[in-house]
Amino acid sequence: MSHLENVSVDDSESVDQTVTPEVEVTNSSEENSEINEGAEKSSIENQEEQQTVPSENVNIDDSGSVNQAATPEVKEGRANKGKQQSDPELEAFLVEMDKKSTPEEKLQNAIDYMQETLSQSGTPQFRHFWEVRKRCLDLFKENMPAPIRSVLWEKYSELSKEARRLKEILDEQSAFAVEQIDIAIKALEGEIVDFDNQLAKIGNVDFGFESKYLEKALGGYNTIQKQLCLLNAFASRVNTLRKELIKTEMRIRQKNKFFQRLSKAGDQVFPRRKDLIKEVSEKFEKDVTHFIKKYFSDNSVNEPLHFLREEIKSLQGIAK
Repeated sequence: MSHLENVSVDDSESVDQTVTPEVEVTNSSEENSEINEGAEKSSIENQEEQQTVPSENVNIDDSGSVNQAATPEVKEGRANKGKQQSDPELEAFLVEMDKKSTPEEKLQNAIDYMQETLSQSGTPQFRHFWEVRKRCLDLFKENMPAPIRSVLWEKYSELSKEARRLKEILDEQSAFAVEQIDIAIKALEGEIVDFDNQLAKIGNVDFGFESKYLEKALGGYNTIQKQLCLLNAFASRVNTLRKELIKTEMRIRQKNKFFQRLSKAGDQVFPRRKDLIKEVSEKFEKDVTHFIKKYFSDNSVNEPLHFLREEIKSLQGIAK
């Protein structure tokens, strides 16, 4: 007879172990003890698994900032804290399983489903697995032929071991990803705070075009453009980390903390970048307007055509 593995659980969790008195239990005392112990572990594992989400839809507003308040999962999680969310797919399976006439048929159906949840591509459906596994423990308490019970229990135990092994692997991968994301966010936060020193490391901007008309003004454009280059790099890192965070599995609380940190970092980057873009656009618009008035006033051309042609090309290039 296979036995369930020991799994560490939160001591604060408790599970109702009441058994319906009308049901006659034919298990041996040792096996019955294992089933009862397994019921407690299954319920707690199911609760712990629901705290981990594979993804989270997080919106970004027009400025590029992470909009945590717009996250539907976060809103729902806060409103229904402690409540188990319904799952149409799982509920549909449980309804079909309950239509089976005997406990052994229900168990076989449940075990097959448990195997499917583990063998699917991508992340196993652990929530479905633990919920059905808990139902199996109740079914094992019902009357059925001993040989069939033994075979089904063996399959059930092997699947339970495999699920724990897979979850341990995924938890290790998730922990590593969380650590890497934390390191990346810390580095970004530090560089944003150290903005002036980071800016000093950037060389002068090569606009790729020479304009005699803007020659004296290029210093001002260079100052603004250097800041924009640095802010653009920060903005790109915020968005990249946000995407990485969305697809990384971790506990909701930890994920929310990361989103809040990214939102705070974005608040220091996106509004400032927006203001600088507006500033440089208005500055360039004024310079172009002055250029037109200076060289094309009163429907006359005040400079050689080849000079004006080159200046216009330069202004167009710089504008890009």
